[in-house]
Amino acid sequence: MASAKSKETLLPPSAFQRPAASKPTVIPSAIGKHKDLQVGDEEKEEKRYPWRELNRLSDEISDLRAENRRLRDKKPAAIIPTSEEIKARVDVHHSPSERSDRRHFDDIISRQATEVAELKLQLSKAKADHNQNVLRLEGQIASSDIKHEQVLARLQEKLGQEEERFKNEIDILNSNHQQELSRLVVQVSELKGQLQHQQETRQTKQEQLENEMRRLLQEKQEQEETTKRDLDEKEAQLFEQSKEIQKLQSYIKQTQEYAQSTEAWRIDKQTMERKLAEVQSVKEGLESTLQLLHIRLNSLNEILSIQEKELSKTKGEEISEKKKGANLLTRWREKVFALLVQQKSADIVRKKDEQNWNAKVSAIEQQLQQALSKNQMLVHSISDKEAQLEIERNNLKTTQNALTKAQELALSLDERLQQDRDKVEILQQLAQCVQEKMTDMDQMQSGILGTLKSYGQRISFASGRVEMLQGQFARKEAFLRMQMSEETEAMKQKTVPEKPPPVDETSGSYGQLCQELERVTRERDSLATQIRKDSELIDQKVGDVRHKYEGEIEGLRDRIKLLETSVEDRNQKCHRLSEQLEEAHSGLEEAREAVNKLKTDLARQQLEAEKALKDKQTKDEQQFIEQFTEMERKLNDARREHTKAVVSLRQQERQMSRERQRAADQVKGLEDHYKVQLDKLHHQLKTAERDKNLLMATLRQEGLLSKVKTQRASPVNYESDSSTTDDKENIEPRPNTAQSQRVSEPLRSVIDDIKALTEVASDSEDS
Repeated sequence: MASAKSKETLLPPSAFQRPAASKPTVIPSAIGKHKDLQVGDEEKEEKRYPWRELNRLSDEISDLRAENRRLRDKKPAAIIPTSEEIKARVDVHHSPSERSDRRHFDDIISRQATEVAELKLQLSKAKADHNQNVLRLEGQIASSDIKHEQVLARLQEKLGQEEERFKNEIDILNSNHQQELSRLVVQVSELKGQLQHQQETRQTKQEQLENEMRRLLQEKQEQEETTKRDLDEKEAQLFEQSKEIQKLQSYIKQTQEYAQSTEAWRIDKQTMERKLAEVQSVKEGLESTLQLLHIRLNSLNEILSIQEKELSKTKGEEISEKKKGANLLTRWREKVFALLVQQKSADIVRKKDEQNWNAKVSAIEQQLQQALSKNQMLVHSISDKEAQLEIERNNLKTTQNALTKAQELALSLDERLQQDRDKVEILQQLAQCVQEKMTDMDQMQSGILGTLKSYGQRISFASGRVEMLQGQFARKEAFLRMQMSEETEAMKQKTVPEKPPPVDETSGSYGQLCQELERVTRERDSLATQIRKDSELIDQKVGDVRHKYEGEIEGLRDRIKLLETSVEDRNQKCHRLSEQLEEAHSGLEEAREAVNKLKTDLARQQLEAEKALKDKQTKDEQQFIEQFTEMERKLNDARREHTKAVVSLRQQERQMSRERQRAADQVKGLEDHYKVQLDKLHHQLKTAERDKNLLMATLRQEGLLSKVKTQRASPVNYESDSSTTDDKENIEPRPNTAQSQRVSEPLRSVIDDIKALTEVASDSEDS
């Protein structure tokens, strides 16, 4: 026995410690890689699609909730050794021959059992604190989620209201535009009718004026013919020669005056009217002189009659015949001389009057010829103006046709705009469908990530089990080696072949698990990359389609603007043409002021109508400008509200991310705290086991255990057995009753041995 003690080798306490479970490094690296890919995708898509960021945040919140539930429901690995492990360790260190020396260590075992119970109580308290903290954090996260969902709902509702308001305003503006367009079309048609009616009235009045002018010319010609009959043949020849000359002069003047303006015609007309007035005054003077001459002639005739009466009265007087003859002859000579003088003066006056009248008649004929030539010129100018008016009518018709075409084009553009709106709605529906598919893919991805996490947890659990099995196999191997050394010392000469070391069956399964884990991580990474590529491809397609339709809408808007500018240019051209037409009308009226005043009234009415139209147009343009400015102001206000909403949404997102990070940091801190506490408890347990192993080793060296085993008569029951089994039941449930009985019997024997050992030690000390 002494030689056995001298040759016995002690194992260090580290040989009986459980190796710490190494954490698998494959899963975190793969998860970190997947998270990096997700972060890269999220940074690209966050600015373009904010709803994806919201979906991502909601998914992360759901993942945190699931992780908290998992942490709450998860039971930590059994770090504290159970009663079966204690029994196994005691069985490893003691052979059946040494069980009688264990009575001394009853108090030590009971103290270690109480320490184990206290450690279990501390562990349960730590679990309860951890669960409370997890529940509190879950409540905080749930409240923050509710707040964020409420804010998001309010923002979405506000955005929907703004969109509805903009749609209503656009519909109202479109309806107003259509009404104004129809009203303008009706007004243009009414103005066309009024213009046509005024043109018809002008033509009728022009015909009436032409008839009146012909009648006046006929009367004037008749008067001229009557005056011409009273003239002499010579004067007729002279008149014909002067007429030919005047025709030639009028032809020359007509050719020269075609290039003159209406102002020159007005001046010539005024000069001719002044000359005509002068001639009329001269004519009136000559008529007055002729009447006076007739009066003088009548007076002379009466004087002669009176003288003859006096001569007849003086017949009876006695006068000599000679004297009477002389007196009569002198009287008759005086009378004849006076009459000859009067006749000669009358002839001179008549010739002079004839010359004056011939000159005046020639002047009047010349003036008449000029008036006729001017009348012909006016007729030609009227025909020219009528031709210009016809040209303007044709231009007006062309502009009307262009206006109708522009209206048809505007209607077609409105139809195209409605079609584009329908296409935009279809694109919105497509985008919603794509968004739903993306959310489904995100949910699928989150499900795949959850399964990957569960696989990682299972793999970590399996690796822990493998390490535990390795530790058990190592302890068994140490026990076999120690038993073999004891048997060799006991047998001394007998050589027992050493058993080969047990084959590490777990190494193959562990390698298979690592390969399976690598395969699963590769599949997970490939799925993540495929999902990312699909999402990028879908986003790219949606962006291309959106860019295409936005370009088409912009092109249609530019085309509408060009058509509006062309319509405005044509309207301005129509206004300019109407102004030119009005100027032509005013010039025609100025040329015919002396003929009739009706054209001035017509021109004035046309001016008033155009003025009213221009005023109405200016008012409409001002109203449209005000509406456009109001619409721009509303659009700017809506953009500002939209930007405010986007800014507030981003602030809420940042706040939510900060709260999530804070909650994660708190959870991580609690986990680190609990890990530190568990490490401390594990360290205390290891120190207790090390003390126990040292004590058992010293007892084995002194041979007290063999004495206790030889001197023990019967096994001793220990009351703490129930407490250990109760603690074991609290930590881990028993699989079945038979196994529990088999495990409790060696423990009782160990405790009985320790009690017997303590009794022997106390007896030896007393002796």
